[in-house]
Amino acid sequence: NLWSRLPLCTHDNLLFALRASCPPALPCHRLLDRGVRCVLVTLGADGCIVCTSNEGATHVPATPLPNEAVVDTTGAGDAFTGAFAVFSGMGLPIPEAARRAGQVASLTVQVAGTQPSYPSRSHVIESLPS
Repeated sequence: NLWSRLPLCTHDNLLFALRASCPPALPCHRLLDRGVRCVLVTLGADGCIVCTSNEGATHVPATPLPNEAVVDTTGAGDAFTGAFAVFSGMGLPIPEAARRAGQVASLTVQVAGTQPSYPSRSHVIESLPS
């Protein structure tokens, strides 16, 4: 079914709650051991960690932005999740889909408000390198 093929996107606080003093990859591996195929841990300005049963844990750095460019981070995680779903649905490898989703999230933090900050597909295509 569709849900068994989709990766689990979650926020780092949820995973850290599993074990407060461990690195993010450890709870990821616990989820992988239970049959989840891929876990993404968003880390805000630090990017994300991609954990897969085949490749282990990989850090995907965030798109660098100067501090003055960051206006409002509300909704950036949701933008990341939506963009990741689109890019992975297009068949991109999971780390590349996560990198591009991070680029989309970097666009959203440069605009105030949640809904107004979500870029259109054409804005993403115009604004981001491939």
